[in-house]
Amino acid sequence: MGKSGGFSLLELVISMFLIALVIAGTLLLLAGNLMMIQKANERLVATALGQYQVELVKGIDFPPVYYDLEEDFGQETEIEPPGVGWGEDYTPEGYRDKFKVERYVVGYDSYGRIVDAGLSEQDYYDRAVYLKVYIYILRRKNNYRILETLVLVSKNGLY
Repeated sequence: MGKSGGFSLLELVISMFLIALVIAGTLLLLAGNLMMIQKANERLVATALGQYQVELVKGIDFPPVYYDLEEDFGQETEIEPPGVGWGEDYTPEGYRDKFKVERYVVGYDSYGRIVDAGLSEQDYYDRAVYLKVYIYILRRKNNYRILETLVLVSKNGLY
């Protein structure tokens, strides 16, 4: 009796197991790469939305400068912006399904005191000589903070 030229059942099972391991590892690697690409794309869009908001903030129109060079400016204690996820939505139309853009403005008067937030928008900007604008880019489904930035704007045009 001669030796047969085929594979034994044990050899086939071992080779199938090894092939399954290689395929599973490859699929896991591809899935990880796809997740990284998705996060990179999300970060890219969030950065573009943040830059768009910064450009909008730079266009805030202050009334003429009369007195904004006080020596004791900014002596008041800093305040924290309100909780993220509860603010007004500034997201451009095409991105509202995945992102949320929030902006919080803190104005300071010529003595460095925080301007009363209860004023109308026009009075608020009339009294403010310096603004801190907090911009948050959030993931819409869970309010995860993707990007945050702070923009400083003064009446004399310095940022």
